[in-house]
Amino acid sequence: MTDTRRRVEIFIGPIACSCAGGPSPARQEKLTRALALKNALEKDGRFDVRAWRLGEDEEYEEGIRALRTVDGKLEYLGDAPTT
Repeated sequence: MTDTRRRVEIFIGPIACSCAGGPSPARQEKLTRALALKNALEKDGRFDVRAWRLGEDEEYEEGIRALRTVDGKLEYLGDAPTT
């Protein structure tokens, strides 16, 4: 049996500038929805999900490299969709 799971990558930009404090309520809502989508896709079982946190130093380089070499359908939503 072959693995028919589809790969989904979610790219999350920096949450907030260190000088600006925490994220705004609107930004926090987008983050919450993005993580809820990730969790829903993982629970579904048909998806292999990776959430890239591009605001984190340890994930930035690899995440940007993955974004540059995306070989599937790239969709920019500009916002986090609901599940």
